[in-house]
Amino acid sequence: MVKTMAGERRISREVAVGADLRSVEEATRQAEAFVASLALDEGTSRRIRLLTEETLEMVKALVGAFDGRMWLDAGPADLRIHLAGTASVNLAREKELLSLSTEGVNRSVRGVTARLSQFIRHHREYIDRLTHSAPGEEEGDDYLYLREMDRGGDDVEWSMSEYRRILSEGGSATERRKAARDELEKSIVANLADELRVGVKGDQIRITVLRRL
Repeated sequence: MVKTMAGERRISREVAVGADLRSVEEATRQAEAFVASLALDEGTSRRIRLLTEETLEMVKALVGAFDGRMWLDAGPADLRIHLAGTASVNLAREKELLSLSTEGVNRSVRGVTARLSQFIRHHREYIDRLTHSAPGEEEGDDYLYLREMDRGGDDVEWSMSEYRRILSEGGSATERRKAARDELEKSIVANLADELRVGVKGDQIRITVLRRL
């Protein structure tokens, strides 16, 4: 289940995730066993388990639309949770369902984890919007400030630390930005992780959550 890597890093066994909720449950078990093998203090172990559970909440929202794998690795100074795979979604079907709602929008997309899940599901649409928007242009409420991502065609990366830095800057205290700051402050992932990165290249999705030990 655990093997030692160069530089004293240890890595867990990769687990397939995304096909169904049972795969997420198996990933949770593997992650808990890996964390237990590190013999960390009780408080640190509890925080890492909670962080892993919150990370997997993203996968639960992606069941049926994400096909990937999860693993953890740890060294003397940090632990990282990795997710990598491909994402796809039936946009026509989703838009049809949304059209049945009163407002025609997905009001369940609230909170950092939910917004990242939404971004992963709709990354092609989001990147297209980013590419064609003017610098500083406001996006709709269901978008995670894509204008604040690096512009790079189909190869982009979102960083939680950079997002936090941008939101903390003065001079742009709009209601949307205030709401985003409040969302970040309430996020379990944002409070437990030192960094979270979501990268997209074509259909390939990579997520890395880092916690310093």
